[in-house]
Amino acid sequence: METLPYDPARLAQRAAEIVANTRELSALGWTPATSSNFSMRLDDRHAAITVSGRDKGRLTEADIMVVDFAGQPVATAHRPSAETLLHTQLYARYPDIGCVLHTHSRTQTVSSRLFAGQGHVRLEGYELLKAFAGNQTHEMAIDVPVLPNT
Repeated sequence: METLPYDPARLAQRAAEIVANTRELSALGWTPATSSNFSMRLDDRHAAITVSGRDKGRLTEADIMVVDFAGQPVATAHRPSAETLLHTQLYARYPDIGCVLHTHSRTQTVSSRLFAGQGHVRLEGYELLKAFAGNQTHEMAIDVPVLPNT
């Protein structure tokens, strides 16, 4: 019996959580077809992540694989997303991050096309601004970085 470098029970738990959350995001139209990718930290060296090329509205636990923080598959022949390093570098750099939900919604994609040239979109006067750490009021402005959709 092969000894895995991660806890298989924790993988099963994380896979079930990823599937449930991904189905919810898919139902909202935030992750059409095979776009997007989702992950959760397993431990200080591994993450559970969606397998590349899977319809996110139809995921099962078998569609979740393990990668190390270098983005390499662990104990699987599956291929992770081309964007895996976006996830693993966040986990490696910020120990408090527990999950990454990377969507490609229509709104997000169109916004990227509209605002990537200026490099940000300015949010001002929205109640949502109070969700950002240290903000107690909506009477402020924040520039949210926007990157090209590449």
